[in-house]
Amino acid sequence: TSTRDIANLITRMETVLKHHIVDVEKCGPVSCYVQGDLEKQREGVVFLTVHDLGCTYLNWYNFVMDQAMEDIRKRAMFIHVAIPGQEPGASDLTNEFKFPKMKD
Repeated sequence: TSTRDIANLITRMETVLKHHIVDVEKCGPVSCYVQGDLEKQREGVVFLTVHDLGCTYLNWYNFVMDQAMEDIRKRAMFIHVAIPGQEPGASDLTNEFKFPKMKD
């Protein structure tokens, strides 16, 4: 993969994904990436995705962009949550960082 290919991919992704930072009381700022038209899909279906261990929100992005998902993509919006410390270019979390428990 060339540098030009990577730059083109990033440009395409930036037109599809809109980055938002949501301040969560128990763990601080969390990056969320909206895939789909926020205004157009207000009455439609919304999927909230959280990536698995060893993955990133890009795994969900690639899944949604698959040709088999085209019909669903037209009728839905996806909000991809990036786990703290797993955002692009993120530095390591400090030793003091504590992930909230499910009950929190």
